[in-house]
Amino acid sequence: MPFDLGSYGAMPGGLTIIGHGDPDDPPAVYLEYAGGGSRVENVSDVKHFADMFAEIAGSALSAEKSAELIRAQARAWG
Repeated sequence: MPFDLGSYGAMPGGLTIIGHGDPDDPPAVYLEYAGGGSRVENVSDVKHFADMFAEIAGSALSAEKSAELIRAQARAWG
């Protein structure tokens, strides 16, 4: 993520959206954090996390731009 974006929803830890492709088995979210993780199955909570993920993905740098940012930071800190 670009530094100028500031804080964003998934900063405290990773999240994985688990989709099964079966309408009888709705999607869930697995949240990871320093002390472990948890599974979220509540439909409105899953939608919230899916919307947050879509927003983050839309703001993320491309692979090339990410590599450029990492190289620039390594030079600045090196």
